Amino acid sequence: MTTSQTPTPRRAARHAVAQDLPALETALAIAFADDPMILWVTGLEDRERRIEATAPGFFRPSLAAALQRGHAYTVDGASGAALWSPPDVRMFREDEGAAFATAMMEHVGPSSMERLMAIGELVGSHHPSDVPHFYLFILGAAEQGRGVGATVIAPVLARCDADGLPAYLESSSSRNLSFYERHGFRVLWEDRPAPDGPVFRGMWRDPVVDGAR
Repeated sequence: MTTSQTPTPRRAARHAVAQDLPALETALAIAFADDPMILWVTGLEDRERRIEATAPGFFRPSLAAALQRGHAYTVDGASGAALWSPPDVRMFREDEGAAFATAMMEHVGPSSMERLMAIGELVGSHHPSDVPHFYLFILGAAEQGRGVGATVIAPVLARCDADGLPAYLESSSSRNLSFYERHGFRVLWEDRPAPDGPVFRGMWRDPVVDGAR
């Protein structure tokens, strides 16, 4: 940061509401435009085309499901979001999963569903099932380096610590590992959905109890 720059004030996290969804689907599509998972699933070389396709095809149904579960967080300006599923609650009901598939087929294409299903099988086979935990399905911010990601995950991480609950996520971006590690996550496993697919990492966070993890 140069001396002429003014630091961006930290914005407080809040629950996302229906009015946020159009802005959030675009913000998340921008945030994930170069993510290895999105690159592989879409197979689209043009970055703008990936944003145009995944905003309605991937992130719109994801946001709609998270909003129903009450654990979608954003900041004023809707430049990023954290989408969580609470303990023992599936991220998508059957009808929501069907809507997700329809959106992907319409906006991204049939081949994207084959790759997305391969990812689903991979992460499902590794997902911890013996301990109740909060599951971070999506975390993204269109504006990098402004603290949005740390802000929007803070409410649920604080709740995890207060209630003694772990948290879990998967990431296909090696660039995000240090961010998650700073917030207490550690890698549990690494695997690929296919030989040409991206490396996914499952990450687990134990709660902080009395200042110690």
